[in-house]
Parts: sequence; structure tokens; C-alpha cells
Amino acid sequence: MISRWRRLHQQGQLVVPEPEAQTFLPVQIPAEPKAPSAIVIEIGAVRIRLEGALDLEVLQTVLAALRISA
Repeated sequence: MISRWRRLHQQGQLVVPEPEAQTFLPVQIPAEPKAPSAIVIEIGAVRIRLEGALDLEVLQTVLAALRISA
């Protein structure tokens, strides 16, 4: 397509709109969905699985509870 436009421009056949006719359209880029995640902690017979978005407070609480019980 660009090669075609260049050729038309070189031949004087490319019609370029007037500057006031050019407008910008607002663009909204959707936020990227977070990839699903899972953390599995196994200590002896205990298995803890945390799924979804990582909440640092929850992870700290779980790890603190495991330290106390160990």
C-alpha cells in the first residue's frame, strides 16, 4: 500500500486532504487482562492454594500463620 502511495505521489496523482480536514479520533486502549495466577504452598500434609490476583496482605498473613504454626 505504501509503495502504491509513493508511486502516486511521484506521479502527482496522490490527493492529500487539506490540513483542516484532518482530525484525530480518540482512541481507547482496553486494559490488558491479568493472566490468571496461582500460588501453591505445601508443608507436610498441608497444602494451600491461592488463585487469582495476588493480594500481598493475604500472602503475608498466610506466610506469617505458617511460620507461627511451624
